[in-house]
This record gives sequence, structure tokens and C-alpha cells, in this order.
Amino acid sequence: MANEKLYLLLEEKYQEALINRQSTTGSVLVLNFARTPKEPSKPNRKLIVLIGLVLGLGLAVGYALILNYFDRRIKTLRILRTEI
Repeated sequence: MANEKLYLLLEEKYQEALINRQSTTGSVLVLNFARTPKEPSKPNRKLIVLIGLVLGLGLAVGYALILNYFDRRIKTLRILRTEI
């Protein structure tokens, strides 16, 4: 009987400690409160198109240069004469 009372007391203290631990707030400081924007956000289409164009051209030129660098075919008669 005494063991049961002791167990119930310890269980109650344990549950209280869990509740206290979960309800304890950390040291939080709000710098700025949230506010609704004046107009809805939207993608910057001009910037996206410009970045896509620059990246596309850059990758295409880089790919062409790499292909040309590793191409070992003989393309002109002059190159053939110098290779032999």
C-alpha cells in the first residue's frame, strides 16, 4: 500500500515536471512584427528571362568549345599535310 502511494506520488511529480518543461518558453525577442505586403508578390519575369538567356548561351558556347577541343578529326587538307 505504501509502495503504491509512493509510486503515484512520483508519477504525479514526473507528469508535472514534463508539463513544466514543455511550457517553459525560451528567451525569444521579437525584432519586427509581421505585416501584410501592400501588393502581392510575383516573379520578376525580366530577370528570369535574362538569367535564362545568359546561362543558355554560356552553356551552349562552353559545350561547343569543349566539343571542338576534344574533336580529333582532320578537317582540312592543310592539317592532314602537317599531321603526316
